[in-house]
Amino acid sequence: MFKITVEIDGKEQEFTQTKKKGKVIKKIAEMQDKADLLEKGEITYGELIDEEYMIVVEMFDNQFTLEQLMDGSDFDEIEELFEEFNKSGKTKTPQNKRQKKD
Repeated sequence: MFKITVEIDGKEQEFTQTKKKGKVIKKIAEMQDKADLLEKGEITYGELIDEEYMIVVEMFDNQFTLEQLMDGSDFDEIEELFEEFNKSGKTKTPQNKRQKKD
């Protein structure tokens, strides 16, 4: 389960997401490709951050807006959320499942 706290109208609210949706996985993969473009100087760090925040809004089914997330969340929590999301996927790959059966 993924959790994030967002301050909205002066009140902290906790949101949860129990599913790891395919559309979010795809967008994260695309964002990771864009990180390579950042290293090449083809996009800015700000563009990458915007994309990251938009993915979080989608991850939590638009329970809050992009503006609410950007104004009311802690950047470190966003980064931790992405790390947790990525780690959860690495343990469930088809290749790992096949290895466990052998």
